[in-house]
Amino acid sequence: ISPIALMRAARISAMGEMATGLAHELNQPLTANLAAVSACRRLFTKKNGAHKTKILELMDHAIAESKLAGDIIHQLRDFMHTGTTTRSIEDIDAIIDESLALAALGTGKTKMKIVRNFGAHGTPVRINKVQIQQVVLNLVRNAFDAIEKSPEKILTVSTSCADNGAVDVRIADSGPGIASDVANRLFDHFVTTKSGGMGIGLAICRTIVEGHNCRIWTEPASSGGAVFHFTVPVAKT
Repeated sequence: ISPIALMRAARISAMGEMATGLAHELNQPLTANLAAVSACRRLFTKKNGAHKTKILELMDHAIAESKLAGDIIHQLRDFMHTGTTTRSIEDIDAIIDESLALAALGTGKTKMKIVRNFGAHGTPVRINKVQIQQVVLNLVRNAFDAIEKSPEKILTVSTSCADNGAVDVRIADSGPGIASDVANRLFDHFVTTKSGGMGIGLAICRTIVEGHNCRIWTEPASSGGAVFHFTVPVAKT
């Protein structure tokens, strides 16, 4: 095989992996956007003024999801041009709150209990906001799926300051947990516990977190569910 053919094959492989990841990441905000707009349409057809507040809320969510999809494409375009992504000083607790609101849109998770234990106390972190929001959204939406059929539907999101100059983010669910033989491979490409899953989301999470020189891992919860941890770097003053 000629060097040119090898280069072409490598490029096609990289493009395929990038396209698969992009399709996965854009599918979530676009699906949520569709759900919000569809709900607005149903409420409009009822011609009931009492639904005005709900319609405005759904439209705000649709705008937020559209912005997220646009930001993902914008980040990819910048990375293709420069090979780097922009980082800024952010409040991880605020990003988690935003992500929880986006993740719950159109899911009907009204019976779910979400517990926030923010122990980082607004410690500033230096991150790429859109990328870390993608990580939180992936993990939270996975947790929603895990506890869908559990008798106890509890999602606990915590932050704490670690000893290594990082903030630890912990997302725990009350679902059935993860089999040990799968847990060791969970962040590899095309490994999934969902019947219709692509096995891309957690691999993307690992790439993003490791790109911040941090780590992501999972462990069983004492209650029988699963706990996902990832760290983000504290901003140096």
